[in-house]
Parts: sequence; C-alpha cells; structure tokens
Amino acid sequence: MNRRILIGIVVGGVSLFMLVRALQHARRPAWESHITGDAAARAGIAAVEKGEHAEAARALEFALRKPRLEVADADVYQALGKAYVGMDRTGTGESRLHEGFVLQGLAHRMRGDVGKAEAAYAAAERARPDYALAYESLGALRLAQGRHQEAIVQLERAIALDPAKAITRSNLALAYASVGRFAEADVQVQQAEHLGYPKVERLRSLVKDRRARSAVER
Repeated sequence: MNRRILIGIVVGGVSLFMLVRALQHARRPAWESHITGDAAARAGIAAVEKGEHAEAARALEFALRKPRLEVADADVYQALGKAYVGMDRTGTGESRLHEGFVLQGLAHRMRGDVGKAEAAYAAAERARPDYALAYESLGALRLAQGRHQEAIVQLERAIALDPAKAITRSNLALAYASVGRFAEADVQVQQAEHLGYPKVERLRSLVKDRRARSAVER
C-alpha cells in the first residue's frame, strides 16, 4: 500500500476518534467533571423541581458517590427519593418507588421529623412488601426511640428477607438485649461478626452493659 495512503488512513482514523470523543464530552453534563458532588447535587435538585426525574436521579446518584462541601446529605436523599417516586409515576424505567420512599424517610429522620419518616417507611413497605430495607429502616428508628419490642418485629422481618445484612443483625442484637433476650442477642452479635460488621467490639460492649444493668435491676 502506498505510504501516503497509509498515513492518510491513520491520520483520518485518529481524527475521527478525536471527533467522537469530543462529541461525547460535549454531551456530558458539566457536573460530571467536578471533583466534589456539590454541582451535581444542585443540578439534580433543580431537575427534580422541573419534573425532570430521570435526569435528576442520574445527577443525584453521582453526587452521592462524591464528597460534598455545602449540599447536605438529607437534601440529596430527599431529592433522589422524589426523583424515584416521580420516575415511577411517569413510567420512566423500572419502578424504584420503594427506594424513593425509604430515601425520603431517611431524609426526614436526619432532619428530626420522625412522623414523616415513619409515614415514608410505611409507604415503602406498601409499595414493595418484600423490600428488606423498609423494615430495617423502621426497625432502626424504633430502636432509637426505645420502642424495643416494635423494633424487634421490624428487624426480624428485615433479616428474614435479607439475612446477610450485618447492620440489621447489630440493631437486632441491641433490641434483644434491651428486653433481656441475651442469648438471642449473643447469636446476633456472632452473626454480625461473621458478616464482617466493623464495630463488633463496640456492639459486644453495649450488649454486655445491658446484661450488667439487667442483673443489677433484679
């Protein structure tokens, strides 16, 4: 093959590759080039308000993978939850309604609005009765409220659906210990350790403290 033709083919191929890359880059939103997630979070929140739910979800999911300086987690969770709910109502892709309600519940809990958090978690359970995170989230909330028997019911449901979640077993261990079911608490501590729970020594200490307190109260 003529050398000039060969050089022309190579140069043309490189130019075409660079053109394609340039077009791909031009189509990427500006927030994707940021080191932090602030720009993506703001873009996502704005998109939710405009009803652009799929675009909002993409930006907010990106934002949650990055550190943020100003936009709070609760605001991102709330907006992403709205985006998932909005996508479901407009029939955009696979339903993520249950995830949307849990995210909104998490945002409400972070802001201290327990009533709204409870309502959101209950909505997630109704939207998808086999969604373990809905029961886990409500169980964790009940545990924090000191409503231990109710926490146990929710956390046991979560484990029945997803037995490999270490944090759920940790919370259930604390709930069991809080009502004097120490043998069951110990089993959950062991399961949490087996699943790689990073704060297992702290968990053991909390269960031990509850056991000692129970012995004194007798």
